[in-house]
Parts: sequence; C-alpha cells; structure tokens
Amino acid sequence: MQFTCTGHTNITAEHSTTIEVTKDNSLTEYGDCIIGVNADFNHEELMSFVEKTDRAKIIFELEELKEEITGQINKEFKDEHEIVLRTGKYISDRTLLTHCDKAAKDLSRDLIDKLKQGKKMKVNLINA
Repeated sequence: MQFTCTGHTNITAEHSTTIEVTKDNSLTEYGDCIIGVNADFNHEELMSFVEKTDRAKIIFELEELKEEITGQINKEFKDEHEIVLRTGKYISDRTLLTHCDKAAKDLSRDLIDKLKQGKKMKVNLINA
C-alpha cells in the first residue's frame, strides 16, 4: 500500500527509538520522532495489510532519497490518525511496527533537511 505525507519546519528526527507519521497538519518542536504530517493513509486499507502480514518494510521516498525500515507487524494496531514505528517491543494502538532496524535519528540528514522544507514524501508499505 502507498500513501503520502509532508514535512514541516519543526521536524528534528532526533528520537532514538521511534519514527512517527501523523494526519495532523502541524507539530511542535517536541515531536522529535515525527517525520511527516498530513499523512493520507487509508485506515481500512492499512488494517487489511496488517491482517495479512507478519513482517513489513516501510519505504520513505523523497526525490532521489530513499530510506527502508523493516519490522514486525503489531496485530493490535488500530489507530486511524498516527503510525508509529519502534525499535523496541513496546505495543500500543498506534504502534504499527516493532523491532524496527531504524529510528528517527538513524535517517538520512539529507532526507530530514528536505522534510524540514515541507516537501511531500511517498510512503510504501510492503511485505518483508
């Protein structure tokens, strides 16, 4: 499945254990795990993907830049507003993937710089 989100001037991507995208249209400087706002994911499509998948790869693409993150699907995910990826095993309704191989701080600084400019990013979610 695929969706888009946009960057924001307050993106820092400094969190050491999580990455988040949200349908909110803004964020404060305290949201150090958020890398995308205005996410347009379809909740029903996402839930269908969760039901059929155990491991997934999420691919962030912005212009020539690409970041891939692999993790374990959380079958308890059900949030309609936010998607959280975690390097640890903590589970909440917002947690889509656990045991991820990257957190916000691990992402390319070139990608983060473009997101700080408010650019639009493609997000692909595939079976891993």
